[in-house]
Amino acid sequence: PRRYSPLVQLLGLLMPCSAVAILLFCGMEEMGMCFPRWMHMVMTPLALIFWMGVVLYPFSWALIALWRVLVVQKMQK
Repeated sequence: PRRYSPLVQLLGLLMPCSAVAILLFCGMEEMGMCFPRWMHMVMTPLALIFWMGVVLYPFSWALIALWRVLVVQKMQK
């Protein structure tokens, strides 16, 4: 079985959850719901988590794949 970094797994879980929360809040706001000011303070970290996932998640998988290729090549020599 493959074992990956817990940070990569956590980021992979948080990214879709934060995207769903952002879409729900934006949709409710478009329907006319007014949120208190503190709600926008909650949305900023969710947006940061989402964008970190969009950028860092694929990058981390690419680094893991590259590391594996280098390890396999080193073992074959």
